[in-house]
Amino acid sequence: MKCPRCEAGELREVTEPTVIRFPGRSVRVLATFLRCDACGKELWRPEQVKAAHTAAATEVRQREGLLMPDRIRAIRKRLCLDQSSLEQLLRVGKKTVTRWETGQVFQSAAVDNVLRSLEQVPGLAENMAARNGVVLRGPGRAGPAHQSAA
Repeated sequence: MKCPRCEAGELREVTEPTVIRFPGRSVRVLATFLRCDACGKELWRPEQVKAAHTAAATEVRQREGLLMPDRIRAIRKRLCLDQSSLEQLLRVGKKTVTRWETGQVFQSAAVDNVLRSLEQVPGLAENMAARNGVVLRGPGRAGPAHQSAA
């Protein structure tokens, strides 16, 4: 494919270490993209951008010891909660859990610790649900997390 910048060179696929930046973080990963063999212009296909971003986000999570998106999703599902209910349980903003589960944003270390505790500490989810007005349903749960006065 001809280079759209110089129209003289050919775009070639290259794989090399590339720095990907996130707010307050940067990480070097191997990334594949296109480069003109004449002028050096770099072009990225959407799937190449996504792959590099995913690799970099995974590296950041591993480096910082954060749960991966699929593990957050598994914890939520084990608690029989939808994303909105987990947000209410944790008292975080709307769409926050969606962003964690899709890998768009990183959870804080504090929230990561709470998620791990929800997974490992019996009764913690029920305690938090009662304090935050969340209904827990599922195996072994009889209904509302707390009873309102009638």
